[in-house]
Amino acid sequence: MTSKKLALASNNQNKIFELKKILTTGFSLLTPKELGLVFEVEETESTFEGNARLKSEHLYKISGLPSVADDSGICVSALNGDPGVYSAYYGKPGFTDRDRTEFLLEEIKGNPDRAAYYFCCIAYTDGNGTKFFTGKCEGILAEDYDESGFGFGYDPIFIYPPLKKRFSQISPEEKNKVSHRGIALREFAKFLLG
Repeated sequence: MTSKKLALASNNQNKIFELKKILTTGFSLLTPKELGLVFEVEETESTFEGNARLKSEHLYKISGLPSVADDSGICVSALNGDPGVYSAYYGKPGFTDRDRTEFLLEEIKGNPDRAAYYFCCIAYTDGNGTKFFTGKCEGILAEDYDESGFGFGYDPIFIYPPLKKRFSQISPEEKNKVSHRGIALREFAKFLLG
């Protein structure tokens, strides 16, 4: 059986790694770089769905291949759902992942409301239009940054209550079973395998 080629609308190496780990059977995931394409899309929408659609539809247009895009972020109760769609740009220009995470901790310092959730929207575009698949993972925010773990983004401060561990302290395989992206991607895989 030949694998189905899908264009993956991301240049983020951590996201690419997670997506390839979950979508394994029957799919060949190709990044814009692997396709020899310059892929840059300004995320101008105010929803996860809107930004995921922008990316998947643009990549479909320039690659001619069925395209998949993800838009995800962390939504914090004490900040009325922020940073949300702006998770990757939270804080000041030039911030690293760690800077953004520490900025967020500073924003809610001393706040007893530590509830947060990760949200992911996958957009899939082909000749039939665009479909969406979503996943949500509830957790609480730690009060400090995990120096020893290996997660990315906000994982070093996101505690997943059922495991009593931060996402940065569990293996990628464990994380993919319960994460927002894992949930959305399994729904997407079910659709593709029909």
